[in-house]
Amino acid sequence: GNFVGLRSYFEGALEKLLDADELAVLNDQVALITSKANRKVTFSSDPDAGPLALEGDDKPILPVEDRFFFEEGYEYPSFFQRSNDVELSMAEKIWSENLLHCSLGFMGAYKGCEYLNDAASDELCADLAGRAWREGRRALEAEFGIPMPGDSLLETMLGKFGSPYFRDRIERVVRQPIRKLGKGDRFLGPALLCLKHGIMPFFILRAAAYGFFVPNAGDEQAAKIEETLGSMSLEDAVIKITTLDPSVPDEAIACRLLVGFVQEIRCLERVEELKPADGEGTR
Repeated sequence: GNFVGLRSYFEGALEKLLDADELAVLNDQVALITSKANRKVTFSSDPDAGPLALEGDDKPILPVEDRFFFEEGYEYPSFFQRSNDVELSMAEKIWSENLLHCSLGFMGAYKGCEYLNDAASDELCADLAGRAWREGRRALEAEFGIPMPGDSLLETMLGKFGSPYFRDRIERVVRQPIRKLGKGDRFLGPALLCLKHGIMPFFILRAAAYGFFVPNAGDEQAAKIEETLGSMSLEDAVIKITTLDPSVPDEAIACRLLVGFVQEIRCLERVEELKPADGEGTR
């Protein structure tokens, strides 16, 4: 799944479940291996296609961590691409590309867009999402030494997401917003990494704030956010939804920024409501 630190998560969970003898067998005979299954499946770009028609791309390889116990000469499946940095590439993917993707999704949902390409073609959405992406890339460079790409990569990704042939439904992109607002996921993961290295994740958390406004269209997590926001103070709701710990300095900063950005969006909504309709005079 789209999860940074997946192997560490399972190792920790198994350590809690197994006794010392069982753990010895696990460590000696079982290899926990991360794989990275890239895929793109979108609704058809053919206007005459049926409502259930999908388009997908063909990726003939599966990147897998080279942590196998097999002896030298073992014949692996031909589509395996063994590597020592699969978990690192997963962090790079989720905390930069998925960050950009979901930033566009959250803002697009707020604007009422149906497809991601509509949000990516919106100048303001694309600019804010791109700035969030740059913050995430700076954090990845500071933490892991992954070189900061040039703007051409960002332009390529925005071009892909903005293409009329990339008909990715906003509803799909923003589903399960509580998961996507979690501490290790595509917003707070890079945001907390930014804070660790003295980088202010202004645009990452600005984009994340729109996740608190995802329309409740049958998504249980969107409904839960709406219910939580209506039943307690905004700060308590942000803490509950994100699981940020205000006793941890960097998490407290992230929490305060999120609260402020949600308040800002609400203020802007009220300004729009107070604007006179066309033809009406101002008081």
